[in-house]
Amino acid sequence: MFENIIADLLRIEGVKGVAIVGKDGLVIEFESADRSIDAELAAAMIAAAYGSGSTTMERLLGDKADMVMVEGERGKILLIDAGENAMLSVITEPKVNLGLIRIEMRRAAEKIASSL
Repeated sequence: MFENIIADLLRIEGVKGVAIVGKDGLVIEFESADRSIDAELAAAMIAAAYGSGSTTMERLLGDKADMVMVEGERGKILLIDAGENAMLSVITEPKVNLGLIRIEMRRAAEKIASSL
């Protein structure tokens, strides 16, 4: 259903994986160059991370989180709301064009939101 959206994001240099996850933590779509990643476990962790980031933003700043990012030595994981029922996550290499990824994620999230 979302193959084109995922393919477009995977074409961005440095993007290693893309997940569309339900707010309940279940996989809607998942594609990764790293076959060792368990899609169901990743989806549950993505939902938990997004929930924690959103709660932190709301409680500390009284604002809705626009995007949540987790960064480590081996890469980054970006999470964005994709409507009432889903969220979008991108897994990247350490050095990527974050501006481009953020723009493309927002566009993709709008398409996902309008499709669900």
